[in-house]
Amino acid sequence: ALDSRSVVTFWDSRENFAAIFRFYCGCEEPFDLVLTQDFMVVINDNVSANRLDLCFWKLWLHPDFEAPHQSADSLDLTRSEARHQREASVRLRQRPAGAHFSPQGGLPFPAATGLMASLDLAAAAQLSGDTLQRFLHKELRPNCRPIKTLSIPDIDTYFASYRNFLNMCSFHKSGQESLSVYRSSSLQKKAFFPPAKHTKFEEWLALQVHNDGTVVVHDFRPQQMAFDELLGSRC
Repeated sequence: ALDSRSVVTFWDSRENFAAIFRFYCGCEEPFDLVLTQDFMVVINDNVSANRLDLCFWKLWLHPDFEAPHQSADSLDLTRSEARHQREASVRLRQRPAGAHFSPQGGLPFPAATGLMASLDLAAAAQLSGDTLQRFLHKELRPNCRPIKTLSIPDIDTYFASYRNFLNMCSFHKSGQESLSVYRSSSLQKKAFFPPAKHTKFEEWLALQVHNDGTVVVHDFRPQQMAFDELLGSRC
């Protein structure tokens, strides 16, 4: 869940929905949250720039993150820091991880805890936004890290997450809809379907109706098998 204070909370459905991690994600105007098996997207409603700003995060909660070529001692320290941060973030009346790096220097929570708790809140309020973001990302590193940012300068956008793809359908000022398809594993754009009068999609297929009434069906399955070929193979 993403609340109005830009705090993301995770619960474990296998443990009676016990809270396992809470952290401040640095979003100025929280709008929406998308979670997939490969990443998490925090969506910021950038009203002043008339766009949506997307920040993609990599999470490692179960099991703890293990960096390649990390020594045994370093790995034990990383696991300990990650576990401590998660446990501290969900204790009663404790601040979420990273909360003291908000632009105001303090969300409405009790005193800061965590790896950077020694930072004075008044001093934090004087830091620039970029500096606060760097401190925030450094503190959250044991459990999560941002991996990509993206801006969408359209009127409105909605998202659908599937096993292999993240689909983003955007409404334009012209009243038309376009569709961008990203691979979930790499966040690389696989396909873009230009604005049309109507755009509908599922995991592997997209249908567009153009202004002249033309209907186009796009098939972007891995085998890229056409419908007539599929029907022929079943006969």
